[in-house]
Amino acid sequence: MPMDPPTLVQVFFCVGQRHETALFLSNTPVEQLKELFRTAAEAGPRDILKLYNTAGQLLNISPELLPNSPENPYSLQVVAANGFAMLHKSTGDEMKALETRISELERQLKSDLPLPPAVQQLQMQVDAFRQKLETTESLSWLGK
Repeated sequence: MPMDPPTLVQVFFCVGQRHETALFLSNTPVEQLKELFRTAAEAGPRDILKLYNTAGQLLNISPELLPNSPENPYSLQVVAANGFAMLHKSTGDEMKALETRISELERQLKSDLPLPPAVQQLQMQVDAFRQKLETTESLSWLGK
């Protein structure tokens, strides 16, 4: 018994406020079709997608999906995002904030603690040398 040739299926759907159209053959593998919808929803590989018709009934994302019209689009929703990715992002943000706080504390400690005597003496010598360079008497070699 010969198999029917694959047909082109056109499905209209919304992802939030965005209107999308999917075109696929009736013999498209399920995983490839799910990846098509995952890409349209900008979802990750571990996110869970749900496709609903206009009556709110859950539809199976498969090659048997019935074509619809632009006036009656399906609704594609990401119902469960990858919790690990969200945790990683929030943890990364917290780590950056913690690093900023630690850097600020280090700066405060450096400014509050007295310098060792050798460093204080060197700082005084540098200040005296800078003062000497900035005075007009020391600039006589420039012809002033």
